Amino acid sequence: GRFIALGILNHDAAHNALRADIQAKADDGSISKFGAFFKSQVGTRSLERKEGPETDAILSRIEDDLVNRRLDAAVAEANSLPDAAKSAMGDWIANLSALAAAQSDLKDLSAALGAS
Repeated sequence: GRFIALGILNHDAAHNALRADIQAKADDGSISKFGAFFKSQVGTRSLERKEGPETDAILSRIEDDLVNRRLDAAVAEANSLPDAAKSAMGDWIANLSALAAAQSDLKDLSAALGAS
């Protein structure tokens, strides 16, 4: 249900985050306008888990955490995105955070019921 929907939305949200990050880098001069245009047109992102502080690497770790149902880890990674990327994914991150909190509450409830 909702977990799967978040995984599906991740692709659109991820591309929006990448585009926002590229635009922010073009605006601050980190990359040229031509480089930004090219990167935004190519729009590729890593499918394998990558280390590093780049938006693409963080998104690859979020995806891996979602696939492996590590919601708290995915939330932590999402919150480490650069501001432009995080802003582009704001609604998706809020939904993921709510789902992770609900999962944690369910674990607590299950533990409490098992203890009684």
